Amino acid sequence: MFFIPYGALYENVDSVGLDMADHQFVATVIATAMIFVVNLQIAIDTDYWTGLNHFFTWGSILALFPFQFALYSDGLYNLITSQFPFVGVARTSYTSPTLWFLVLLLTVTCIMPVVFLRVLYSALWPSYLDKIRQRNPKNMLNVEKMNGHYGSTLPRTESKF
Repeated sequence: MFFIPYGALYENVDSVGLDMADHQFVATVIATAMIFVVNLQIAIDTDYWTGLNHFFTWGSILALFPFQFALYSDGLYNLITSQFPFVGVARTSYTSPTLWFLVLLLTVTCIMPVVFLRVLYSALWPSYLDKIRQRNPKNMLNVEKMNGHYGSTLPRTESKF
């Protein structure tokens, strides 16, 4: 996560002539990419999606930007000057196409091994569920055949409770 942006920004300058490999810009690239990577990893690992899953998974990506703009704003810096060294870095970094390219590059670099391993494991060592899916992919869960009951075609008996 560190060497890709550092190597890409090693001797680069932006359109104004400022050094892009400063600590603040590299930290912003890595932090933004890390949020994307972690949330996409959660999305890959999630088997059953609910509205709450969508809200927190995609909402945390969307909440990153207002949080960073507020955290790196001039207002907080004026309150406590020693605690906010990254003043204005969100405004300058997120307008740079280099940041977005590096975030995309880091996200793909970190997610592709996970996707590759998932495909490899399902091809070489399929789970019991993968074997069932390969045998009968069309009728994996046919609710009409099961008469509305999941897991059994037998009618259910009433419970005493």
